[in-house]
Amino acid sequence: MPRGPRAVLEMLAAIPLFSSCDLHELMSVASIGVEVRALPGRVLAGPGQKALKSSFILSGLARCEIDGRTVATLGPGDYFGHVPFLHNGTDRATVVAETPMEILVVDTGEFASLLADAPSMSRKITEALTQQLREM
Repeated sequence: MPRGPRAVLEMLAAIPLFSSCDLHELMSVASIGVEVRALPGRVLAGPGQKALKSSFILSGLARCEIDGRTVATLGPGDYFGHVPFLHNGTDRATVVAETPMEILVVDTGEFASLLADAPSMSRKITEALTQQLREM
């Protein structure tokens, strides 16, 4: 059963990428997202895929592999699918559900349009990404 709108907004607010966004901005993201459930073993993203969607994990765990080697475990608040969007290319990683998951999937074209129409939100997300890169 899908989460209620309030729960989705709370989960989005907990994602570091969106943590400085206001309620209106979070509602904008939620409105273009689709909630998806995934069972263990489902491949959520694969190498060579173009950036058609970004996925934000609401619940559950996934493993991220590159060349067959696990490089990260992803959980609530993590996201994937954004690298090719940022680089206008393809991804090298495979993401596989480890547990039952709930994911908010956002079309990257709609997300790009949303950011183009909301420069303050675009700036907040850029700052969050920059901070994450510094921490790496």
